[in-house]
Parts: sequence; structure tokens; C-alpha cells
Amino acid sequence: EIATMKKAAQLADEGVKIGVNALKEGITETEVLAVIEYELKKKGIQGMSFSTMVLFGEKSGEPHGNPGQAALKKGDFVLFDLGVIVDG
Repeated sequence: EIATMKKAAQLADEGVKIGVNALKEGITETEVLAVIEYELKKKGIQGMSFSTMVLFGEKSGEPHGNPGQAALKKGDFVLFDLGVIVDG
């Protein structure tokens, strides 16, 4: 179990890196979310353990916000919240 949890944690960390690398002015929260989930599924995860959250700007302070079509602007804070399912 511990090895599986470590693998899941590593893949979740990879998801944040994928998200950071996808950031560019004008991209939307939903587009970044889609990139993260797509790339993680290519790496073999079974799915996300809860709804992935990517929030920009003022919305980044909302711990339970909903990603939408907000576009990233220079200077925006970004919040990522995600988890993955690995081996059940």
C-alpha cells in the first residue's frame, strides 16, 4: 500500500508540473485542467481521485471553487488541487 501511495503522490506532483508548464497568458482554467488530466492518463493513472481544480486570480483563494473559462492574466495567482487513482 505504501508503495502505491508513493507512486500516486509522485504522479500527483507530476500533474502540478504539467499544469505549471501549460500556463501562458490567455489559457483558461478549463484548458489547463484538461491538459493535466490528459497527460496523467497517458502516464497510466486510472482516474482522478476528486475533481481537479485549477483556479486563477481572485478565484485562486477559493478552496472549493469551480474551474471555468477565466483566462490567465500576467500576475495572477494560480491554485492547483488534484489527486490521482493508481492501482485502485
